[in-house]
Formats: sequence, C-alpha cells, structure tokens
Amino acid sequence: MSRSMTAAELATWYALRQGAVSARPLAEIAFSEGLSRRAVEQAIEGLRADLHEPICANADGYFEAATVEELEAYIAAFDRRLASMWRTRRGLKAARRRMQEEATGTTQIKGRWAA
Repeated sequence: MSRSMTAAELATWYALRQGAVSARPLAEIAFSEGLSRRAVEQAIEGLRADLHEPICANADGYFEAATVEELEAYIAAFDRRLASMWRTRRGLKAARRRMQEEATGTTQIKGRWAA
C-alpha cells in the first residue's frame, strides 16, 4: 500500500536529488532543512523502505541514485554490511552461550542443557 510523503521525507528527498556527486552529510541535511538528525534518519528510512526511493549513502553522505549503477553499487555495499553484521551476531550469540555455560557449569547440547 502506497502512502504520501511526510513533510520531513519531502524536504529530505528534495535535498538529495543531486546524485552521488552531490552527496550530503546527515547533519548538513538536517541543518539546511530545519530538521533534527533523527527526523532526517527516519525520513531516509521511510523514503527507502516505504516509498521505494533510491536513497543511497557513501563516505560523503546521502544522495538519490542518479543511475542504476549507483544504486547497484550501494546495494552491493549494503549486502556486504549485512553479511558482516550476521557474522558478528553469530559470534555474539556464541559468546553469550559460553558465558551462560561458565556461569551455570552447564553445556548446551543440540538445544538442551546438560550438567
């Protein structure tokens, strides 16, 4: 189901319509549009997830993809970050399991706890 842009989304979208060559930092967008940083973050999330706008980011800031290639490059970078986050999550869950085992003197074997 489609929805209309909020005022913050519209202001953010307008500020980003320059392509990668004109990427803008979050703080600059917030200041120039009279929005909080959090409002800009939420606007970018809504533009991407709900309204399917091709909002990308690079080391220079946020921008609207001007070409399919810009969007594909961002998606590839996003996929790499997701894979890294999943690896980190698995490691943290293993650390939690180890800490629980050390604290209780038990070991988890195939989903069951054994003394």
